[in-house]
Amino acid sequence: MSHRRSMRWLKHGLAVSSLSAVLLSALPTQAAPWSGNRNNFASPRFEQVWRAADQAVQQGQTTRSWTWGPNAWIDY
Repeated sequence: MSHRRSMRWLKHGLAVSSLSAVLLSALPTQAAPWSGNRNNFASPRFEQVWRAADQAVQQGQTTRSWTWGPNAWIDY
């Protein structure tokens, strides 16, 4: 009987911990605050890459589409 009881506790314990893990993973995490006016690049190196690829598009000097987009949208 004690073997059955311990197996039952093990099953219930696994079920509760699995359910807890699923519920905790579904909770939203705190994201970085967003204010749409941030246009700083995270790295000067990437700003150089962006300028080489997309500055001509932004200034209307070419008709091709964006490679990276019109500006930096997150400045981590």
